[in-house]
Amino acid sequence: MNDTEANTLFHTAGDQTPVGPPPGLEELVRQRTRSRRIRMFQVAAVAAVVGPIVWAGAAILPDGQSATGPTDHTGNHLITVPDVIGLPPAMADRVLSQAGLRPEMATCHSAVPGQDAPPCPAPPPGPVRAQEPAALSQATAGATVTLTVDGRADVQQAILGDWNVISSQPVVPDTSTVTFYRNDTDTVTLYDGCQFLGTHYDLDSDGSFHQLGNLDTTDIRCPSIPDSNAAALLAGIEALALNNEAATGYDHDGNVIMTLMRAAANEPTTSTDLNGTWNVRALVGPNGQSVLPDSARDNVRLTFADGEMTGTTGCNDVFGTYEQTGDNDQDLRFPRRQLGSTLVGCTDEPPLVSRLLEVRHVSGSAGVRYLHAVNWMIIAELRR
Repeated sequence: MNDTEANTLFHTAGDQTPVGPPPGLEELVRQRTRSRRIRMFQVAAVAAVVGPIVWAGAAILPDGQSATGPTDHTGNHLITVPDVIGLPPAMADRVLSQAGLRPEMATCHSAVPGQDAPPCPAPPPGPVRAQEPAALSQATAGATVTLTVDGRADVQQAILGDWNVISSQPVVPDTSTVTFYRNDTDTVTLYDGCQFLGTHYDLDSDGSFHQLGNLDTTDIRCPSIPDSNAAALLAGIEALALNNEAATGYDHDGNVIMTLMRAAANEPTTSTDLNGTWNVRALVGPNGQSVLPDSARDNVRLTFADGEMTGTTGCNDVFGTYEQTGDNDQDLRFPRRQLGSTLVGCTDEPPLVSRLLEVRHVSGSAGVRYLHAVNWMIIAELRR
């Protein structure tokens, strides 16, 4: 990615409401350069963990007539039982019903013959843990499939972090990465090698995935990377299932549309430490457009050290103080009374001081920090 492409604006196609920052580009570029051998190993690992998904070959039609397909020795139509382990109960119910089977939750049974069973406790909020008959076995059309639902560890916490896309439908480049992280709300971003896409989301304890608000995207010109269907992929996810270091995304009908493998551990994706010197690689005006001239891009820098800030616009020196508060020091301000600059007359000077006055938050990952307005719109992108 060249400097022009790196000067990106994270914007909303609809109401201009930002969803938060994309993950650090430097880290994603590093992930992007992994060897094909490692990538193929990950594909095999995911296949071993997730296993195949086989859908029914025969079903019950709405008018009660059976579709054609294999039959048993009595002439009853046979159906290959779908694998619904890991799905939210409502989605598992829908998948099995569409396959021509009758889903049923496991019930309590009396230990004493002839006595009624005691009241069953409500099923815990979690995904399907077991099914009977087993996945991929044969069952007659209309047969009952008993589902057992179990609680799950904090999936909302477990999903956080960086993931490599191993396979997807619709297809995105195999170097794509997905990051789940938290600011004021949970946010997911997808980087397809060119564009960053992002949205807020809500993830239920049973794995149900709900996209909240608009799907936002950067606007980068990458002739070498064609359209990758990343927006359609991210918008199509309705459930997530975790299995150790693998994750699977499902669409409305329970079809696998994305498999992920957790990336190697790196600096936390919500790092807010500003100490050190940073190059200002993007500066965004109040209208969402870049206010960093190409001629200044390699010359604008900021240095932070224990509450003191110094820097340069490439022409004038800037100086002041900064204050970090809130959870993980994510709230950031540059007090107006302390912020100033020298007054050398310059052409094409970026409005660095005036934009710093609008900063209210900071976030980032390895090698990158984002300075945000009060609504989390990106004001500046800083890189080492």
